[in-house]
Amino acid sequence: MAAAMVPHFLQTLLRRGALWARAEVEVELLRCGYAARCSGVGCLQHGATTIVRYLDAHGRPLRQLAEVCDEHADLIKCEQPRSAVRDLRDS
Repeated sequence: MAAAMVPHFLQTLLRRGALWARAEVEVELLRCGYAARCSGVGCLQHGATTIVRYLDAHGRPLRQLAEVCDEHADLIKCEQPRSAVRDLRDS
């Protein structure tokens, strides 16, 4: 597993949530429509506003990874290659 290709925050979520995940994962960011706490360790934000979920090789949702605050969602978006993140929060 090429750990250098995955941002630290997303790498932590992968270790906790899915041992089978590859280093180069494609994720989708969606608005969270329910009350949840941010999955970031030590995050002081009380409300998660974004759902992070895996996509399969064909771009279909495979599994929900976590609920995160906007700050952590932006961190995932900045540190992953543009083609690996679909940001659907504004749609």
